[in-house]
Amino acid sequence: MVSLEKMITTQEISRTRKDEGALLDYANRKRQEDRFNDVKIKVENETFPANRMVLSCYSDYFDRMFQTNMMERYQDEVVMNEITKTSMKLIIEFIYTGNIKINKGNVRDLLSAADMLCINDVKIFCVEFLEMSITMDTCFTILSLADLYRSEKLQTRVKSFLEENINDVVLSQDFMSLDLNKMKSVFTDNQVPELTLYKAYLEWTKHDVENRRCHFSDLFAKVYLPAISTEYLENEMSNESLVSDDFGCLRKHHHEILRRSRLAKQGGSSRVLSIGGRNTMQNVFEVVNVSGSPTRNYPDLPQKKHAPCCTVLHGNVVYAIGGATEVKDDSITSQVCRLDMKMDNLEWEVVASMKVRRRVMGAAVFNETIFVVGGLNENGDQLSSGEYYTSTFNRWADISPMKQPRSGNAAVSCRGYIYSLGGYGSNKYLSSVERFHPGNDVWDDVPSMKVPRNWLAAVALNDTHIYAIGGLAGEEDATLQKSVERYDVTTNKWSDVGEMNVERSSHAACVLQGKIYVVGGVDKNKYAVKSIECYDPTTNKWTIVGETYERLLFHALVAI
Repeated sequence: MVSLEKMITTQEISRTRKDEGALLDYANRKRQEDRFNDVKIKVENETFPANRMVLSCYSDYFDRMFQTNMMERYQDEVVMNEITKTSMKLIIEFIYTGNIKINKGNVRDLLSAADMLCINDVKIFCVEFLEMSITMDTCFTILSLADLYRSEKLQTRVKSFLEENINDVVLSQDFMSLDLNKMKSVFTDNQVPELTLYKAYLEWTKHDVENRRCHFSDLFAKVYLPAISTEYLENEMSNESLVSDDFGCLRKHHHEILRRSRLAKQGGSSRVLSIGGRNTMQNVFEVVNVSGSPTRNYPDLPQKKHAPCCTVLHGNVVYAIGGATEVKDDSITSQVCRLDMKMDNLEWEVVASMKVRRRVMGAAVFNETIFVVGGLNENGDQLSSGEYYTSTFNRWADISPMKQPRSGNAAVSCRGYIYSLGGYGSNKYLSSVERFHPGNDVWDDVPSMKVPRNWLAAVALNDTHIYAIGGLAGEEDATLQKSVERYDVTTNKWSDVGEMNVERSSHAACVLQGKIYVVGGVDKNKYAVKSIECYDPTTNKWTIVGETYERLLFHALVAI
């Protein structure tokens, strides 16, 4: 008779029994019958019979306890008063059944017990419950738990909630009850409007004014007053006793009022100058004049400025910064020169050069300081670096680098921040926007533009909105844009506004008497544009208001 082994040709099969929970079900029944239990866990005078092997299987804490030379390894009863009896009961039931019920009454103790006993599943379930429980009243308590039990996921979720609701959160009772260090830490990772920051410090101090008054001066020093409206400074802050009763606070407040008074006396602009450019490298001339007075003659730049230099107005002084002297990378300059518009005999003066040679970068002025960010260096590399200039010391100094290297970007000053918009970096056109806080030397992200834009123009209007105008746009194929979008610094959102009449890139823009003027650039046919357009925010419309004599591109504009 042939053996069965020789008759069967099938080599091998593998199957799995479908009773994965049968062993635990059996173990749980026997636990309840007090059979096979070899240890008792005692908590608050209550004992919980269990099996060492089952406990060790689901808890690294018990596994170490019962396999090392800890004295509990040899005891029939283990006392654990670090855990509540309710939590221990729930955890043992979870170990044997896989089920647990978490609610607001037990989540804190369960999280503590799960962390101690190294039962990661229960810890994850507690974190999920806490994530669903974040409110104005609970956010700081939950953040404390996230910090205590090292839950990065929960920390991230709470900080996201704080960022989204910071204006309301800082006035909540939970915030008022924080100690000094915890209160200050709320603003470490959250960029907060300066007025909100001031109100938060003020109300927190008043919540326990006798004990907290001593901290207010130091807190007030962290508030960047130039970002707060003149109306609030004069009508609200001036009447606050915590400010007026402290010499340091009062001096800072008074200095800001005087600074704004000096700026107001300088009067409004009435002319727009074009400086440098591909075809007009050393030329300076008026392209807009709404003063009714005769056009002035302006001296040429001391050095050619192409592709382009940046211009800013600092007081009554025009600064022309960087750029290139020829259409090639090795001609990039760090030179800076200035033209004092108060002088009868206008003459450019060369001042301290930038630390880095740059072209196609962004520049803006805030609080009597000039900031320059990004651009290309002499090797053609996109730069993330930035620097600032103070006329008092005639010196440039570094600021923290941007998160994204970019060239062809625009920079504007608005509401206490320097914004860097768009440009080209990481081998693509950029829609991203970063802002720099001069008070703490930190860049943070703000919502991206709706369209990636390179060679755009950008301006800030009324210290409330930022306009991104035209440029080369698109994710893959570059499309010349006449579209314009506006960022509301209060709502933190971008929206579309009226389009220009002509698509443009390599153009320039500035604000004159509450309106935006755009001059020059290249159109979709690669022709230099001679038309001048004006945007009226009250009508949301662009109007062609004139032409330039020269074809301007890669130039700079400044309103004087």
